[in-house]
Amino acid sequence: MNTEELLREDQWAPEVYQRLNVLLNGPAGVACFDWDETCAAGDLGEYLLRELDESGEKWRYYEHLIAKGLTPAAYAQAATVLAGESEADAAAICRSAVESAISSRAIAIRPEIRALISALQGASWDVWVVTASTPYLVEEAALKVGVARDRVLGMRLVTTEGVYSSAISGPICYGAGKVDAIMRAIGRHPDFAAGDTWTDLEMLQSA
Repeated sequence: MNTEELLREDQWAPEVYQRLNVLLNGPAGVACFDWDETCAAGDLGEYLLRELDESGEKWRYYEHLIAKGLTPAAYAQAATVLAGESEADAAAICRSAVESAISSRAIAIRPEIRALISALQGASWDVWVVTASTPYLVEEAALKVGVARDRVLGMRLVTTEGVYSSAISGPICYGAGKVDAIMRAIGRHPDFAAGDTWTDLEMLQSA
């Protein structure tokens, strides 16, 4: 495969570009990407939380949990921001939020990552996004890098008669929880993983 058609050498560190070429010209596998600050600059989940929190109370509580070192609890709390919304209304909210976040430049899709995902898919890799942000939101954004909705893993909410509750179904997608989510959905560890921070470490180490 001629990866130069998709990956620009001047946009990667030389050793990274070389290793990506080796990867893309080898056997296809499973690739898992974190979303916030990896596929896009900025935090989409935090953007939605602020947008929907008219009183500011939820945002202050989120920041409080982060400051106390209770990051998994903070992420779980933020992931329930759509609780009480119908599935249809939540989808509309997420579509609007993604467009607003991009147009306001609160988030910016990383063209290098979009090109890498395209190159991987062109080489028959199975590409997934594993996020700590509410997955319904990231599904909308992931479409912009060519990742289908059913390839987004995250903290999904239990629904009752088509309305989201505040109960999370499955693991908290943080640290080892990301690996747990991958194993439940895909049944194997990834061959390649990309993340931006220590909360992605276990996923990176599993690849």
